[in-house]
Amino acid sequence: MANIKRIKARARQMGVATYAGGILLIEPMLNGVEKIADHMSYKGRDIADRYRDTKDAIEEDLAQRQIRKSVARAKEAEKILVATEEEMTAKKAHMPVDPSGVSPAHRHDLEEYQNNLREEFADFLDK
Repeated sequence: MANIKRIKARARQMGVATYAGGILLIEPMLNGVEKIADHMSYKGRDIADRYRDTKDAIEEDLAQRQIRKSVARAKEAEKILVATEEEMTAKKAHMPVDPSGVSPAHRHDLEEYQNNLREEFADFLDK
């Protein structure tokens, strides 16, 4: 009986709660669980094993959720990218482009630049 009380006292120190039927694991360190399991009955070892299995399952579930969230974010970003590309393609389709490949918006600037060059080098062009 004294041995059980010592085990329960040690379990409480390690973050383990006790109940009438045995020891209930709450948030102990894993190696602490193994040390306690060495001194526990079969039922106590079963609880320790279930705790480890549950902990592993929860960690795996959290990892899967993170993966699903990342995939969802990537798909959302891809949709936005595709929509932006389609929008740019549609804008380009509605812009008139003359045979030189210069858009009307830049045509005026280009003509002005060419005229300035002609005036500046008129002496050389006339020869």
